[in-house]
Amino acid sequence: MEYKVDVLSGGRITLPASLRKNLHIAEGDTITISEENGEVKILSQFQKLEMVHNLVRSLSAGDRSSWSEELIASRREEFSREEQSGS
Repeated sequence: MEYKVDVLSGGRITLPASLRKNLHIAEGDTITISEENGEVKILSQFQKLEMVHNLVRSLSAGDRSSWSEELIASRREEFSREEQSGS
């Protein structure tokens, strides 16, 4: 959905009530505004939290043993390089 709002003095804008309701934005909340590819993006705290939850969910869905194996292999390579350089 598209909304038309006016920019007031000091760069202030008023978000329409229906948009605030859809984005779970209440008075006193902090929102994130970013610019991506020339477009303005507004995210509520609720949306940011959902993004984090989805990221954690996607990471935990994978094979956790491979994470630990990759970490161990990385540490072994680092140790081997240090041993070879004499550090």
